[in-house]
Amino acid sequence: MTQKYAKIIDETHVEFPPYNKGNIINYYLNEELLLHDGYLPFHEVERPQTNRRYVITYQKQDNVINEILTYLETQEEADKRELENARQLKLAENDQLANIHLVHEIKIPVTPDKIECIFIYNDKTERNLNSATLMLMSGMIQTKKWTDEQGITVYITLDDISTIGQMFTLYADKLWELWGLYKGQIEACTTIAEIEAIELDYNINPEELVVEQESA
Repeated sequence: MTQKYAKIIDETHVEFPPYNKGNIINYYLNEELLLHDGYLPFHEVERPQTNRRYVITYQKQDNVINEILTYLETQEEADKRELENARQLKLAENDQLANIHLVHEIKIPVTPDKIECIFIYNDKTERNLNSATLMLMSGMIQTKKWTDEQGITVYITLDDISTIGQMFTLYADKLWELWGLYKGQIEACTTIAEIEAIELDYNINPEELVVEQESA
């Protein structure tokens, strides 16, 4: 097969040399003249035997012009892609909301005066509670001075810390239960409308968090 030559105009257009140029017969076959005039070897792709639509573009690489064949999306493929994009966006939103609500506050009546205090679940609170637990378990003290998020100072006991820990655990369990529920709903959707209809509500009712009291 005779090597073809061409000049690339843009991504979708090339210019082929004329068969004859002036008094030069078979100019399009004269490799030396073609290269001198800026034409480059042209690599053509074989056209597929298919009813599927495609486009041809051109790319210059290493002083060669290559034809690039790209199939166009079918409507079914486009619908699937859009559905999957919507699904991934909703899943990411679900992850983000769950992580945001992981840092939360709980209100607990602290003994002996049953003063309602606010505790925020984060690394700092966890470290302070662990430290207080060690001091209380050692018998060095019976209560530990604590200033809550409102600035209220109380004295907490091991029972208080146990209740706080259980509340945090119950909250986290409820949070991830909701996360898993929404994740399953999103993954089961077959249309974008179904995905958009899912409301991600992470406002957990404190009354749902019931700490079981140990029997005396």
